[in-house]
Amino acid sequence: MRTKIAIIMMLVLSGCTLAQPAPVNSDTKDSPNLVGIYIAITKESVNYSSIPEFDINNKELTYYLIEESVEDGQIYTRSIASGNFYQAHQHVFVSDKEEKNEFTAKLPAFNNQENFYHIFAIYKQPDGSYVQAASNTYHMQFGGGFKLEESRSETVDNVTKTKSISFDIKVETYDPLVSLRLIYMNDDYTLLDSLELKEESTVVVDENIAYIMIEEIRRNANDELVKTLTVIDRNIITDELPYTQTIVTSNDYPLNPTMILRLVNKEPIE
Repeated sequence: MRTKIAIIMMLVLSGCTLAQPAPVNSDTKDSPNLVGIYIAITKESVNYSSIPEFDINNKELTYYLIEESVEDGQIYTRSIASGNFYQAHQHVFVSDKEEKNEFTAKLPAFNNQENFYHIFAIYKQPDGSYVQAASNTYHMQFGGGFKLEESRSETVDNVTKTKSISFDIKVETYDPLVSLRLIYMNDDYTLLDSLELKEESTVVVDENIAYIMIEEIRRNANDELVKTLTVIDRNIITDELPYTQTIVTSNDYPLNPTMILRLVNKEPIE
């Protein structure tokens, strides 16, 4: 059973901010720096010329950026995410001589579809524009991974610091989702009701419900239907902390092979 806690992804989407003194001089100030990874996913091998150009405003693309900006003499680091990453983390390590930014995440693949992953490194020019550079293409029907990384030196007040950035992505294979259903039970485990879900949902759980079962039915590589049940105790759902899970779906959701399921105590405030 694969259960993904989506609050991790939400932390990545919100980004992180790190403040530090802006460099006085740098031996890389006029060079484009690696700031992100762009992953174009196709169902067959294609020429790079047919792949959409990276566009930070196109949220249908899959990419992750780690950028720096200078405000009031301080450097601020922010992250920008788009696509269907899950189990995603950004790790930041800072010392007097070293600074590391590492992004780790997973992407879903399905056993009934061949996938080609076209990897591009995204560089930011001194003028603020972005440049994409083709890195490699991977055929990953059965999972795998790829990594982009760069290290450079930067001098601040005549002290040299090593700055590194890396993007470590794993591809995990799933059986495609056939159906997703919530099953409601009372304290005696008596069935009260059920709700079939077709899309990303926020579901309000009534007070008379004691347990919620999340039923996933998937079709495996042998064309067999496999059912997985996850039982949620109603008591873990609070006003401050809803239950959140990322559900990996199927190829029938070409722009959204993952969706977020939230179980809450009350209707969220718009």
